[in-house]
Amino acid sequence: MGSITNPPFQVLDDTRPQDKSLPAFMVSRTRGFLPRMDPIVKLPADFDALESILQRMPVKTASGEPGLLALNKLGPEVDSQLPDLTDVMDRYEDHLPLMNALYRDYSFLASAYLLEPCHERFVKGEPYGLGRQVLPRNISRPIARCAEICGFKPFMEYAGSYALFNYRLEDPEAGLDYNNLRLIRAFEHGLDPSSSEAGFVLVHIDMVKHSGPLVAGAMDCLDVAASRLGSVEERTALNKGLSAMLSAMVSINGVMETMWAKSRPTEYTSFRTFIFGITSQSMFPNGVVYEGLNDDQPLSFRGESGANDSMVPLMDNLLQVPMPDTPLTQILKDFRQYRPSNHKAFLQFVKDKSLEVQLKAFALAPASAAAKTTEEEEEEEELIRESRSLWLQLLNQVRDFRWRHWCFAREYILKRTSHPTATGGSPIVTWLPNQLEAVLEEMAQLYASSEGLGRTCDDIMESAMRQRETLRKEVDKYCAERASYGRDSLSRPCPLFTIIHQSAMKTALICLVVVVVVVVVVAVAGERTPSAAPPPALVPRRSDLVPRSVPAPRQHVVRRAVGDDGLCRQGSHNCLDIGHADQCCHDDSYCYVNRNYEPRCCPVGSNCVDDSPCKSDGFFCSKPADGIGCCGRLCPQTSHYLCPQSLGGRCCPYGAQCQLGGNCLQTKTSMTTTTPPPPVCSECADGTGCCRLGQRCTRVSETAYCAAAAPLEQGLSRGALAGIGVGAAVAISVVMAAAAWVCLSGRRRDEDELRIASTSPRLGLTEDYSGPSPVSGPYTEAAVPSATRLLGGLPRAVPTRPHGPGDIAAPVEMD
Repeated sequence: MGSITNPPFQVLDDTRPQDKSLPAFMVSRTRGFLPRMDPIVKLPADFDALESILQRMPVKTASGEPGLLALNKLGPEVDSQLPDLTDVMDRYEDHLPLMNALYRDYSFLASAYLLEPCHERFVKGEPYGLGRQVLPRNISRPIARCAEICGFKPFMEYAGSYALFNYRLEDPEAGLDYNNLRLIRAFEHGLDPSSSEAGFVLVHIDMVKHSGPLVAGAMDCLDVAASRLGSVEERTALNKGLSAMLSAMVSINGVMETMWAKSRPTEYTSFRTFIFGITSQSMFPNGVVYEGLNDDQPLSFRGESGANDSMVPLMDNLLQVPMPDTPLTQILKDFRQYRPSNHKAFLQFVKDKSLEVQLKAFALAPASAAAKTTEEEEEEEELIRESRSLWLQLLNQVRDFRWRHWCFAREYILKRTSHPTATGGSPIVTWLPNQLEAVLEEMAQLYASSEGLGRTCDDIMESAMRQRETLRKEVDKYCAERASYGRDSLSRPCPLFTIIHQSAMKTALICLVVVVVVVVVVAVAGERTPSAAPPPALVPRRSDLVPRSVPAPRQHVVRRAVGDDGLCRQGSHNCLDIGHADQCCHDDSYCYVNRNYEPRCCPVGSNCVDDSPCKSDGFFCSKPADGIGCCGRLCPQTSHYLCPQSLGGRCCPYGAQCQLGGNCLQTKTSMTTTTPPPPVCSECADGTGCCRLGQRCTRVSETAYCAAAAPLEQGLSRGALAGIGVGAAVAISVVMAAAAWVCLSGRRRDEDELRIASTSPRLGLTEDYSGPSPVSGPYTEAAVPSATRLLGGLPRAVPTRPHGPGDIAAPVEMD
């Protein structure tokens, strides 16, 4: 193997939480990428003026009152009431965790100050417009000072300010349990732990909580590969490290799935305004002037993004996943700067070390040629198969993470806003699919070169290949809908008009033919339709009458009562079987998830099909392999609920209590339920119940009944049928022609604009993966001429025509 030249990296075993001389962020085997101590919440009295403004800043303050951002008064308050505390800050420069807390607080204030005008317009339903173009010296100087000491950019970052250093423990003894986490700073409603803003941040913290075993497993694997002799013991140790990482990734992805319920897709865009950056954003076309810095020339920084987390880049570097080759690799490298210095150094160490010790080759290598007994050969071959299987399963967890990340981008952003860039400054469609495609390709190559990996890996690859096709269709769909610029829009025309997109005249001709054909068919049908006088009123026989079904009222989720030790109120049960342990439903209803990913209660016996596409034995969810769909509920019977693992984890009937040892204690003898309506039941116009398919609503002696529907004995008149047919045909033709015109004009505009030479930088790459040398992927773009740059190599904020084809690149990050 030769000598190992890569210098060692110190991963902490003891995080030394009381040591003020160490940076807040240092990678450890216990806390992973979380700060080595819980964040500082209260600032020294010297910063009371800053603390006062921050507490009054959110749209909804901790007291529930409207804050400065709700009243659009933050800017004037900062300008008139906040002193420049830079000199005061210098007294504490040796207290690095406190400097990190000050960086967090000034980051929140800077973003809120700059983007307050955009928020004001957003709540009025207007475009974002321009933010404030100058950051006053009472913010610019202190944030630059503490950022310099801590090793951050003087703008909000994911780890150092917005997320990982922005939590406190409600009960210090309860630790990092999700329900014990609270935000320190927020923009909108985040000081309420049940809000979507709080959920968005706290789920990230809850995920990173599981990164300790990920770090430990990675270091163990590198250590084994560095000293390997090919022994069975070393192979066993390698597999142990891979298994530890696999378990950690499963936990991380499991927590990530809770985002749907903890932060509702419909509410994300309302607080997203405040986490946009400066680079490539239309709100700051020329950057932002930091008063007193850089000779008052504009500066530009990327916005906060969860893509700057370090867990998946760790997996990419360790597993040596090749990333797609794009002309924006230099901007990718620039984006690496938006992480804590210790995290950046660790990721680079893992990348270099994995290549140096040939970890991938060792893990996937065939059996050695050394002489062995038959028993030793069989044991070694089995261990190698296990290594390959674990490697593929780890890649699958990375795929699962990225697929869910894509689902988040689709449901939280693409379906709800037309703003073309994400918070970090990137275009919004094709970067995540690029990364996901890279992992899928790596999985396919490994699977093709291996045999006998077992049913688990076979199932993984079957799902992954289905997902690959789904992904490509979705990318085409959103590229077409948004008239995506660059290669995608020109090489993949709008799918609906693949055949007819070459000629607008051809489109119009086809539409005209459709109109004529439909009119002729309707006219012929009208000639054959008999006309008859309306039948007399039908009076059903008494024996044919049946009572109407009256559905039980839909109920909202019943939250747990405060102080009841986490138990639901009497007569209700928890919703743990659909992943919402903190919610309850009455015993005449079961728990389900509606189309907005919100837990709700449905009467026993009904599917609540108007609110959920799933049967009663499943619930609406985001499935890792197939996208959004129905997941099986852990207690498929709608008369049972799931007990916590601490009480056995079995299913108990409604009205029974979970007991230690997995027993169910019946506390009442009967359960009153409301008779549900039949599965297919149409509501009657008078509002008193519903009738089955094939029945009609009627009344006899003022009593509501259902009766057999009478057969239709007459048709519409020829004129009515012809009118309906002509109207439908014309409407369809108009829609097709309009859609064709939009598609063709958008493509023609793209072609014209792409022919214009531009010196503007193609900005917007947002995810940071410092993996091996890149290779071309299915969404790779052609090279771009050198870009204009400012301020010692930093990219310009945005060209004079922001978001034009020459300014927008493929990559995108989820916020």
